[in-house]
Amino acid sequence: MLHSPPVDNCELKGVLARVENMYTITVTKARKKLQGLVDETNRSRVPILIEGKRFGAVLIGKEHWSDIQETLFLNAMPGMHDSIRAGLKTPLTKTSKVHKW
Repeated sequence: MLHSPPVDNCELKGVLARVENMYTITVTKARKKLQGLVDETNRSRVPILIEGKRFGAVLIGKEHWSDIQETLFLNAMPGMHDSIRAGLKTPLTKTSKVHKW
C-alpha cells in the first residue's frame, strides 16, 4: 500500500485527510482552497479525492495525468508490456551501442 507524503502547503494542513494512497477533502473545503490543492497535487504527485454529496472526483497534476495517459497508451499496444519487461532484464553488455533505426 502506498502512503501519501506530508502536506507541504501550510494552508492545507489540517484540511486534507489521508486515505490510503491519496488525500481527501470535501467539495466545500476544496472550493475555498482550489489553488493550494492544485499546487499540492503537482508538488507531491499524490491524487486528491474531492468528496461531494452525490459524487466524488479526483484531482491530479497535469504532468501526472500525462504520465498516466502514456502508460495506458503503451500498455494498449499488443506485446509492448512483454517487450519492456524483456528489455529491463537485458544486461547492458548485451545491447548494441549503435542504433539500427
